[in-house]
Amino acid sequence: MAGIENRVKDLVSRNDQNPVGLYSEVETIDSSSTTTVQVEPGVIYLVDASNASVTMELPTSNDELKISTIKKTDATGNTVDVTTPGSETIDGNSSLSIGSQYTAREVVNDGSNYFIV
Repeated sequence: MAGIENRVKDLVSRNDQNPVGLYSEVETIDSSSTTTVQVEPGVIYLVDASNASVTMELPTSNDELKISTIKKTDATGNTVDVTTPGSETIDGNSSLSIGSQYTAREVVNDGSNYFIV
């Protein structure tokens, strides 16, 4: 997995100071060390939920138009749950659940709510 992560990081940015494109970094999440993550705009999250389900908490919507991508990388029955703060929604729902291996969701906000793109 580290090789794939490094290749994606190379494509995403030349270094931490000069991000290229829609994303600024790639983070690998391992459910053996954390089960709740505060999502940052412009980050690709590769989530291994093999030890436990993981909750990805989206930040309050603002006018910063950056996409966040969340991808489940394991084949277990555990889920990756994406939640919103307060009354914000994702395509009209208060949350979304990713249950299948290699399934990804990209979300962007409009300043009030989130949308899957």
